[in-house]
Amino acid sequence: MNILIAGPTCVGKSTFIHSSESASLLYPLPVPTNVVYGFQVSGDTVFADSFIHYNMLHPRLIQKRSSSALPEELPDFELEPIFKKIINNQEIGLAIILVAPYSELLARAENRQFNEERVEQKQPYDRLLWQDIIKSTNLPALYERFFRVLEKFGIPYKVVTSSNLLPERFRLSDRVYVPANLRGEIPVLPDKSTIESVLNHPGCHYQSVLLPYGITTNIGEYSHIRSGRHETFDVVLNENLRQKSILDVGCALGDLLYRAERLGARRLVGVEPHPARFETAITIARILNSSADIRQCDFMDFEEDEIFDHVFVMNVIHHVPNFLGFLEKASRLAKDSLTIEFPTLKDEKFRKANGYWLPSILNRLPLVGVSTTAADQTCVFSPKAIERICLERVGGFNKVFRFQSPLKGRLILRFER
Repeated sequence: MNILIAGPTCVGKSTFIHSSESASLLYPLPVPTNVVYGFQVSGDTVFADSFIHYNMLHPRLIQKRSSSALPEELPDFELEPIFKKIINNQEIGLAIILVAPYSELLARAENRQFNEERVEQKQPYDRLLWQDIIKSTNLPALYERFFRVLEKFGIPYKVVTSSNLLPERFRLSDRVYVPANLRGEIPVLPDKSTIESVLNHPGCHYQSVLLPYGITTNIGEYSHIRSGRHETFDVVLNENLRQKSILDVGCALGDLLYRAERLGARRLVGVEPHPARFETAITIARILNSSADIRQCDFMDFEEDEIFDHVFVMNVIHHVPNFLGFLEKASRLAKDSLTIEFPTLKDEKFRKANGYWLPSILNRLPLVGVSTTAADQTCVFSPKAIERICLERVGGFNKVFRFQSPLKGRLILRFER
């Protein structure tokens, strides 16, 4: 069985392999006796009892060599030749994913002499090239993509912080702490019982938030969102969030914000009026060492001098009596895009409130349907109604994109400047 050691250049992969901490962090697996570097993985050679050393930025090196400017989009690991051979030909029992502060990666790259110190034929390290690759890569999103590939292939993994600030140099961490680690923060991993206690908070429901140890919050009685909202967030969030600012109106536990943070977003603000959800969100943000700023208030009372790159109003607008004022304010705060998820005239609650199905053609007209308080709704909207409001009335947007919501009878519209 092999152990995959992965991380960007200068993260400390070779140092970890030869460190005294490796045995305890690999436990209960034994420490492999051999070391195989990515460039040595070729053909159909099968390795055993080996550390397999993989630079997660190698696919970016390939992109760099094929283009004068590195593209924003991240590479597909499954298509990268070295990783493809590792996944297809080698038995991987565990992956160790190393994370170091961004500033340390750059400093180590500045001082590095050789690609690998421990090989016989040392090759000089191209400092400027690798520093350029580090600077131009959305590292949080790169890690997220790598985690998803490992999960797709059923490879268990541990996340380990690598930092000169640590007396022991390497410390067990967690996937959720990658953004904090990259910022130079090194949270102490709480014990599992502390994390599990969060699940008992009164407001711990509606969203399935990823916590340390792979623990997720429960959705509670909200059977119409069995996925805990992650399917919706996968639709509306992309990997081009590096250094972007995000406002989530009606953020509940803050899951969209934490996901955006793991995709490289810089400034994260959530508005949540529900007291119990707000308190739980604050607790979760603290546990995750998230930079998310979550505020308890009605959105119409929300005060902010700056605008945001992206504003999200997900599954909220049908609870708002003054939806025109609400959308006008959300539009005003959106620099690049406003994303809205809402129930259409096909919504099942709206149908039950009226006692019949409406003709499909009505959903293609610019109509607003007034619901009843018994249905826990104020209004529902045809897609054309929301489009006309945001494109012509309050938004000042000039493009709209439609996405099917995972929730039955609902739709997602993204408006762009």
